[in-house]
Amino acid sequence: MDDLVEIQLQYDYYCQSQVTPIFISKEDLVSLTYDGFLSRVLAEVPHITKTNAAASFRFSIMQRDRPDIGISAKFFNSQITRLLIMVREQLMCV
Repeated sequence: MDDLVEIQLQYDYYCQSQVTPIFISKEDLVSLTYDGFLSRVLAEVPHITKTNAAASFRFSIMQRDRPDIGISAKFFNSQITRLLIMVREQLMCV
């Protein structure tokens, strides 16, 4: 179970703010491309395609006391790798 990463998807659905968690293994996450990640998200939460959100996805890493970091298609793999390292370091510091 330590191998799984929980990703919380925040989006609007019928004018209501929604949060849906998806779970993915670290190995799968670092092996995906940006488009592969987008496909995985849409497969896990198919009703997102029925909203305007699907047409204008913006993935970002949200942290307390820091600005959001936009995740880009060009740097997706390095950003995800750095995120996993950062999360692991935070867990070790607790």
